[in-house]
Amino acid sequence: MKKITTFFVALAIALTASAQTWDVGSPNAADVTATLNSGVLTISGTGAMADYNDPAARPWADVRNSITSVVIEDGVTSIGDRAFQDCTGLTEVTIPNSVTSIGRSAFFQCTGLTSVTIPNSVTSIGSQAFWRCTGLTEVTIPNSVTSIGNNAFQGCTGLTSVTIPNSVTNIDFAAFSGCTGLTSVTIPNSVTSIGSLAFGYCTGLTSVIIPNSVTSIGDWAFQNCTGLTAVFVEWDTPLDISSDVFSNVPVQNVQLIVPRGTVNAYRAALVWQDFVLSDANSIIALLRDSIATLQSENSTLNSTITTLQSQNTTLNNSITTLQGENTTLSNSITVLEIENSDLRTQLASCSSTPTSTAATAQSTVKIYPNPTTTGELKIENGEWSVGEAIEVYAMSGALVATYPTIGETTSINLSHLPVGTYVLKVGRYTARFVKQ
Repeated sequence: MKKITTFFVALAIALTASAQTWDVGSPNAADVTATLNSGVLTISGTGAMADYNDPAARPWADVRNSITSVVIEDGVTSIGDRAFQDCTGLTEVTIPNSVTSIGRSAFFQCTGLTSVTIPNSVTSIGSQAFWRCTGLTEVTIPNSVTSIGNNAFQGCTGLTSVTIPNSVTNIDFAAFSGCTGLTSVTIPNSVTSIGSLAFGYCTGLTSVIIPNSVTSIGDWAFQNCTGLTAVFVEWDTPLDISSDVFSNVPVQNVQLIVPRGTVNAYRAALVWQDFVLSDANSIIALLRDSIATLQSENSTLNSTITTLQSQNTTLNNSITTLQGENTTLSNSITVLEIENSDLRTQLASCSSTPTSTAATAQSTVKIYPNPTTTGELKIENGEWSVGEAIEVYAMSGALVATYPTIGETTSINLSHLPVGTYVLKVGRYTARFVKQ
């Protein structure tokens, strides 16, 4: 019996160690193949990978935890939906320049992944692409990407920095929600809309810079960003935003830096008026005061200069020359006074306070009854396509239910959900409802 048992154990090890190959292309399965050998999953061929609505349908589903590295070779054009979902042992991935899209939930909950380099061939990052990749500490998004999908990096608690390029125009629903390690975010002047819950629950966020290109900020975009201390905005006319944008943020303690000459306009604007207002002139004055304080407190240098001036004309002339040639400080102040963009860069590097801003897009979705006490909710909107998904999210940003639309009016049963407040999303429309 012992010999038989030993034989089957050895056979199992041998089968596990041997390479396994599957056809995973779409629409022609044979166009792209996947080979797993010693923990390395290599995707090769020409064309797109298949999408997997059910992650259990992936050929490597049963051995996913043994995958430590994914190498996608040149020629593959897309990473399929849920392709590597829950591959918790995955630590590195190589993506070639031939890939143009990263599918929905492609790396969902790959908790061992620490960094990702996305090539500049990629134009779209799918919804939930890196959701709950808690080991991810940094990600560079290339200039080719135009949109960051819903929940794309939600729950990446280890993420400390993210670079959003000037090509991005939309930051979608809950894209960075729950990224508690993020401390500062600079939104480029290409972005026109920031989705609901985009940076919600980023409790470590202290600084946000929002350009005047942004025309829409969704509800709860910065909800529970309790570490926020400064918001820099560039609108001469305050953007109209919902009071929910900064829900649970103590804005009375957050500094709002506005363009020069616009303090009175912000003081009269709802929501913005609740911040601690400062304009560009006052910041320049603070910088000047700081410089003057440093100069006056440096008594050792001052006394040395005084002694040299009184005892040595040559040294005195040298000091005068050095003072005339030391343009760094004066140039910095001049640039700060005449260039608002340079002011923003100076403040980001010199000030201990940070930045953020927001404005909400109004939903055209009609839902009733709201609140619902029976668990049944009707959704009415003539603009959607039949079959488009109705998504229900908890206030934390977690997706809790999905339903298809049936017609202009669709009824959904929410009896299985606990009492609370939820967000309903259909296409680009969002609305909030309460279940009692």
